Amino acid sequence: MKVIDFKGFKFNVRHDLAQSPPGNNIRHRDNAFLRDGELVLQIKKIKDQWTSAEIILEDTKKEGVYILDLEKPRFLNKSLVAAVFLYENDKNELDIEFTQWNHFFLPNVWVTEQDPSRTKMSLSFKKDHLIVIQRDKDKELLVWNKKLFTSKKIKNGKLMISLWHYGNPKEAEIKIKDIHYIK
Repeated sequence: MKVIDFKGFKFNVRHDLAQSPPGNNIRHRDNAFLRDGELVLQIKKIKDQWTSAEIILEDTKKEGVYILDLEKPRFLNKSLVAAVFLYENDKNELDIEFTQWNHFFLPNVWVTEQDPSRTKMSLSFKKDHLIVIQRDKDKELLVWNKKLFTSKKIKNGKLMISLWHYGNPKEAEIKIKDIHYIK
């Protein structure tokens, strides 16, 4: 498995040769890499197949605060999703997703639990983003540009970052500028 060491954090890079959810994507190890001191995730065509990227923090702490400085995703394609999320299983997941879900008139940031009908907040963004994920014994707190969201407890979730598509892909990338952990 490919491992990327970024700012002292080790991320496992997901690599699937077959399509898998979400979005029936093929995740390729070459789509996550370091460039100019930033962690880059890409969607691109490899051998005539569209591929996406996903990374998983090796040692996600059970308590503490993660601060991610994420550059505004630079894409206009309405079928792309950039996500920072805590994932335990298909019933325990908390996401911040940058997407328009195939509709240009919708907001482009969604804070949700696994079930999209349980969206906590949706809004539009214009600048780069600072995302804070705080874990404690009773709940998860997500802060996005100084707005606070709370959700159910995710006991053993992993911090994951992904860039994926659901039909009609085009080349795109996101950059993680920095990550910090505060206990």
